[in-house]
Amino acid sequence: MATKALLTDLLGDPAVVGETSIDLESGGGVTIADQVRSGEPVDLVLLAKGALARLADEGHVVPDTVVPLFVSEVVLAVPSGGELPSLESEDDLRQILLSSERIGYSTGPSGDGLLRLLEQWGVRDHLADRLVQAPAGTPVAHLLAAGEISVGVQQRSEFTGVDGVTVVGALPPGCEIVTVFGGAVASVASDPEGARRILDALGGPAAAEAVRRHGMEPARSAA
Repeated sequence: MATKALLTDLLGDPAVVGETSIDLESGGGVTIADQVRSGEPVDLVLLAKGALARLADEGHVVPDTVVPLFVSEVVLAVPSGGELPSLESEDDLRQILLSSERIGYSTGPSGDGLLRLLEQWGVRDHLADRLVQAPAGTPVAHLLAAGEISVGVQQRSEFTGVDGVTVVGALPPGCEIVTVFGGAVASVASDPEGARRILDALGGPAAAEAVRRHGMEPARSAA
């Protein structure tokens, strides 16, 4: 879901993918990976790096086609209208989370990263009753805008353009969570060569401006 808006733009832009007609199905990473495992007929799979690696190991995507495409940083956001907390240091982030009534996080890699951080601090159990995992496919921003949580942690792109939500900033030094999203040709692809061409286009220079506009960095330039 973190790449849904970006992929909608890129895959519908003839300057990036040519005149190829592409059907895009978006969903939570867990859901999409399960659909691929079930043998759903797709040509191209776009997911977080770790999920793609697992699908490659299981034989569901072609291993030598796995390529990084977009680099996304995880940020902290709060409801709009209030005073923004300081987020300059690890201590700032810890204090924000420990003082928050409800902390929203995702089923994806940003949520996994947050839980690992809480484990490192030794506060995961202490915060267990205040942790709210957004349902698969539901952006944390929606929970924040609806008042169901008091602070949210997720990919920057998930908060972009959502009314009622203000991004405080990226997680501070020592707490950074960076997700690499990539693509691969599905093992059941009916047009593997066409899928390879689209992969090349998504990672190419024609896509870079849109990638940055959606709050990410092209993986090739970030390497």
